[in-house]
Amino acid sequence: MKRTFLSFIILFSLVALFVSCSSESEKIDQPKVNPSEFTLKSNLTLSTFSNLSDDIEKQFAKTRSTDNFLTEEEAKVLLRPVLEDGKNIQKKVLNTISKDSPEYQQYSKMSEQELIILSMISVTNKQSTKTRTISNLSTGDIIGCIGAALGIPGGALGLRTGSLVTAKTGLQILKSVAARYAFGYISLAIATYQFGKCIYDIAK
Repeated sequence: MKRTFLSFIILFSLVALFVSCSSESEKIDQPKVNPSEFTLKSNLTLSTFSNLSDDIEKQFAKTRSTDNFLTEEEAKVLLRPVLEDGKNIQKKVLNTISKDSPEYQQYSKMSEQELIILSMISVTNKQSTKTRTISNLSTGDIIGCIGAALGIPGGALGLRTGSLVTAKTGLQILKSVAARYAFGYISLAIATYQFGKCIYDIAK
């Protein structure tokens, strides 16, 4: 009986070790994607940003009644869905590109403000929404709205109609934005509001 039990334990340990080694082998052997070939994917839609602009406007209305601007904490709460989306995009990039690439280092050190902008520019790759009028917006329309929201012409952002934002071009766009402005949470809330409102105005 003891021998049978001991044999079972040894067999179970070997199977567990084999599965563990196989899993590690799969992780090691998984090919890494070139940053210029990895398309950034947002879980948010254009409708989300359009609706978010309404939420920000409502908060603005409350603060105006007390003669105060939007506080940083209020801005953080409003931007939380966009920030979480940016973190999700960042995680996907870091799990896909090589750790030895310069892009990996830059993505791993992104600030929360950069992640919010990353989410905003990534939504250009995903135009499918439940709102028919918004889904008919062209990539050029979206690029124009992003440029207007960030105070930078679409051409200066490096976004081109018909092209997808990749992990590599995403960094180039962020550098272009950083070279002109230092965005805080309040200014990002205003930019998000302007982006969403621009989408709504074009779609209606």
